[in-house]
Amino acid sequence: MTSRKLLLCPKDESLLRNKSLPVNVVDEGILQLSKDLIDTLYEEGQVVLSAPQIGVNKCIMAIRISTTEYDDGELTQPLIIVNPEIINIGPSERGFDDCPNLPNLFGFINRPASVEVRGQDLKGKPINKFLTGLDASAFQHAFDHLNGVLYTDYVEDFDHDLFAIRYDKIGRERFIPYSYYSYLGLNE
Repeated sequence: MTSRKLLLCPKDESLLRNKSLPVNVVDEGILQLSKDLIDTLYEEGQVVLSAPQIGVNKCIMAIRISTTEYDDGELTQPLIIVNPEIINIGPSERGFDDCPNLPNLFGFINRPASVEVRGQDLKGKPINKFLTGLDASAFQHAFDHLNGVLYTDYVEDFDHDLFAIRYDKIGRERFIPYSYYSYLGLNE
């Protein structure tokens, strides 16, 4: 098992802001990267992970898709998608998002509730999926990373839509509006 270290903001933000390059040939390096993505996805307890999140600017992601239409079923084994694209989007809805590259932050943003996507697997076979709910949101989150976009770019009101998680003296979670968290200098 070879999990890789996640890039972390704010230290690694400039690296996370780079646009990824397409994968032209699936060679040993890409095969190893796909294994590392899966290992890191499991190690970090994530549903989706893209290569830029572990410091590699290549258009490849690993995603675990829900086995039911209601996002409450088991998740599939990770699916590797090379050079993913979004070819159609549905209407937007407001939802929760967070990111392992932005630890202790979460926010509310608008994203399309459904997406039609395509790409290819590691053998070059086409992948076409229609995703809804958490699957759609997760795919879009990883796809954004491939384009140097962080979910915080979609936050409309930092005073009301972005929160930091802090713990009090006895270990209880406290949610602090990010603007106040930043004002206190706790985001350094």
